[in-house]
Parts: sequence; C-alpha cells; structure tokens
Amino acid sequence: MAFTAKTCYYFDTPGPANTKDAARFAVERARELKLKKIVVASSSGETAKVFFDAAKGSGISLVVVTHVMGFSKPGVWEFDGRTAEGTPEKTVLLS
Repeated sequence: MAFTAKTCYYFDTPGPANTKDAARFAVERARELKLKKIVVASSSGETAKVFFDAAKGSGISLVVVTHVMGFSKPGVWEFDGRTAEGTPEKTVLLS
C-alpha cells in the first residue's frame, strides 16, 4: 500500500503569538506544493506584515483580505495605512 505522510501543526493556545510560526508553516507548505499565492486575512495589517516577512524572497505572492471599511466604526478602516502603502509589488490588498 502506498501513502504519503505530511506534517500537521497544532498550537496549544490561540493568539497572535502563533502568527510568525503559522506564516513560516504556510510558506513551507506552499513551496512543497509549488503554489504561487497565499491568501491571508488581516484586520489591522499586523498579520500581513508577518506574512510579508515570511514570504520575502520565496517568489510567493500574497493576497491580503481585510474587513470592510466601517466594520468596527462608521467610516473607519482598521488596516494600517502605512502597511497598505508599503505592501510589496507581489501583493494584492482586498477590503
């Protein structure tokens, strides 16, 4: 019988402390599968920045999805404007 074994990671507790490792795992797996894009959710831009760093030099593009302007307060976009302006060329930012 033929089979393939893959590594699966589980975090003991949820939270932002896991983001850097999650980004690294995502980039590793994307490389294994020869994927060209990773889709990541980021409300404030913090997760996006971590994924930018993890994907740097990998040839992988990011698609960053934020929530809609006004989600938490009318007329307010929670995503950091400096992060949005500084997104690498190979990034698509959706809100």
